[in-house]
Amino acid sequence: QVLEAGAGVLFGRPIDFEKWAHHFLHGTAVVERRRYEGRGKLSLGLGAEPSRTPPPVLPLVHLRGGRAVPITEDVAVRKGDEVFFAWLSEGDDVARAWLAGGSWMAVEQAGEGQSGASAT
Repeated sequence: QVLEAGAGVLFGRPIDFEKWAHHFLHGTAVVERRRYEGRGKLSLGLGAEPSRTPPPVLPLVHLRGGRAVPITEDVAVRKGDEVFFAWLSEGDDVARAWLAGGSWMAVEQAGEGQSGASAT
């Protein structure tokens, strides 16, 4: 029904909003900006394969040429595009391995401290 109305599926797939909201509110979700260095176009949505196992990351925002748009099932990324991804901190190793295996490189942002360091 969403697609028939001309709208997109946010995050490219159905998600458990309450679960993600809980993790964001309690600081147990990681958000990182990544640059795609792979070949060709890549869709981050489940698209025509809704039965496919979703990746361990949640794509949030697509950045290209100074323009930022929310991820939907029809957003296609190209080499050099950037995406903000979220994942659960308990699955950090799995998420980072998935991203690295898919040609997603970390993007350092201005104001970032040392990697992995946090002030508490």
